[in-house]
Amino acid sequence: MHSLSLYYLGNVAVAALAGLDPRLETVVIHRVHGAEHPASRKELEQIEEYVIFLRNLVRDTTDPDYNFTNVVGYLLCGRLVDTAHVKGRRDILAASRIYVRLYSDLLRTVKKNHADFLERYQQLREARVERREADREVGAITP
Repeated sequence: MHSLSLYYLGNVAVAALAGLDPRLETVVIHRVHGAEHPASRKELEQIEEYVIFLRNLVRDTTDPDYNFTNVVGYLLCGRLVDTAHVKGRRDILAASRIYVRLYSDLLRTVKKNHADFLERYQQLREARVERREADREVGAITP
């Protein structure tokens, strides 16, 4: 599974960007690999090339539709190849707002957010029940 959520970078991407909401300030590029796919030097170079291309496009254009101030990149993969070069390159890219995210990290974040949502939902339900019971006690709601 290989996809680039910001279309294909080339003429298609340029045409697609022109139709974006002019209030947008940030373009986020996602390069997605399969959950079992290890990201190597090649994948890090690809996301960097995509981001550089788009940053140059946005910076050099005089078209008012391209008023983006930020271009950020994310590489989503199963794991990183365990070499000093890949780890060092990941750190260098992070300093320029190009990030590597692992599926396991994403899954952990989703699970935590879901648990937080369920907890808050339960609190709201309980507060609603308590409010209805209080209203009934004072006669505001007839049973």
